[in-house]
Amino acid sequence: MCKPLILLLLLFFCCGVVFAQKKPVNKRDTVNTRGDTTSVLVPFKPQSEQPKEKIYHPDSTHSPHKAVIKSLYLPGTGQIYNKQYWKLPIVYGGFIALAGFYYTAQTNYVEYLRVATALQRGQAVEEKYRPYTSAQITPYVDYYNRNRSLTLIGTVAFWGI
Repeated sequence: MCKPLILLLLLFFCCGVVFAQKKPVNKRDTVNTRGDTTSVLVPFKPQSEQPKEKIYHPDSTHSPHKAVIKSLYLPGTGQIYNKQYWKLPIVYGGFIALAGFYYTAQTNYVEYLRVATALQRGQAVEEKYRPYTSAQITPYVDYYNRNRSLTLIGTVAFWGI
């Protein structure tokens, strides 16, 4: 699989070098065209005054503080306020991914916790969990509990960014 790919890439790059050696078809136009020679020339006027200093006028309608406050209430509204719409899919995609991670960790945590407590009490469990003991299931409970907590911390940190 690797050798045909390398051969194909080598052939592609060699052909690119060959095509780069062609002479240009279009030649440069050598006819000298002049502009209007009958126009009146305007005499040069020296500048008598010092150039004015540039004055900074802050945009009074835009407030970065307002963007931060809006973003604290609802993520993404600060980007809308700043007219940086391309960041919205990143923001909401991140929250959707974190919500999916949290949902997966929560459902697995509840499932393994239920199985671990049932095995400790000696109650009947589903067929797929019968070969395991409570000590073998407990690490899974801890794993999904830790992932659930880390996902919540990650969500708060992502909101803070």
